[in-house]
Amino acid sequence: MEKEEKQDKGGRPKSAVKRKKRITINCTGTDYRVAKSKADKAGLSLSEFGMRAIMGKPLPRRPSPELTDQLRKLTGMANNLNQIAKAANQGQRLNLDMLNTLESITNLINEIRK
Repeated sequence: MEKEEKQDKGGRPKSAVKRKKRITINCTGTDYRVAKSKADKAGLSLSEFGMRAIMGKPLPRRPSPELTDQLRKLTGMANNLNQIAKAANQGQRLNLDMLNTLESITNLINEIRK
């Protein structure tokens, strides 16, 4: 008889690195608010922010709200682009709306690259 394989229970995979030691620091309320604010701006937990600072790792840059909005718009245009590609692959001529959509996508990509 073959051994039964363990069934994957799903969920978050186990981390390869276990952090078992704890560092406790005392700080003023102002120090805490500054550290928390910097961690929030970097999109990190306070713990991850502290580890990166200790290890000398650079902080990730969060995209600006303007860039996030532009990326969201570009994602929304993906459906239109797929329809244009389908029409082109079927040998259909591109109409004015399709050409305007392509131009809008090109302009938005150029803005994001800046």
